[in-house]
Order: sequence, then structure tokens, then C-alpha cells
Amino acid sequence: MATKADLRNRVLQHLHVVAGGETPSSEDAATVDEIIVNVQASLDETFLVSWDLTDIPSNVFQPLSWIMADELIVDFEVQADTATRIERKAIEARKELRRQTDLPIDESTPSEATFF
Repeated sequence: MATKADLRNRVLQHLHVVAGGETPSSEDAATVDEIIVNVQASLDETFLVSWDLTDIPSNVFQPLSWIMADELIVDFEVQADTATRIERKAIEARKELRRQTDLPIDESTPSEATFF
């Protein structure tokens, strides 16, 4: 299980703001923390998450990190090639979270009901 701090550091690595093992500046950390809380709340409203930020399951840690990084591309003025990679990874991450929660990928994707 991971924490919000672990997620923040991974997001900053995706954005090429820090390298592995480096400590982010307090300003960078605060910017990412704010987005993490906001995106977590949004995902919670759409039933894509069911955990809190002190105990993030390992199977969703990586997808969440890409989704969070995608939200911060503009804030950190990420270079175009890195931004494109992050955007692609975030699209796949959202699909993965939907798959894990058994939600349809989009409105045109039917879901299967099981009756007992």
C-alpha cells in the first residue's frame, strides 16, 4: 500500500520535475497535493476509487499516478513529447480503473448484469 506522499513523488517523476529519490520543493509538493485531493474526490464521485490517500492499493497506484500527472501538465510546463506520453498513459489508466471497478469504458459500452 502506498501513501499520498508516494503518489506525489511518482507524479513528479512522471512530469520530470524530480528524479527517483529526490525530494520535491515544498511549492511543487503543495501543487501536486492539491491536485491529488481534487482528482481523488472526482474519481470517488464517479465510483472509480474506494480507498483513501493514506492507503492506496498497489494495483491502482500506477494508474492513479498517470491520471494525476495528466492533470498537471500545464502547471509544470511539461515538454510536448513528455506531455503526449503522459496523456496516452492517462487514457489507459482511466480504462484500467474502469476495468477494475467493472464500469463500462464509455456510455456506448454495454455492461452485463448477473441475476441470481
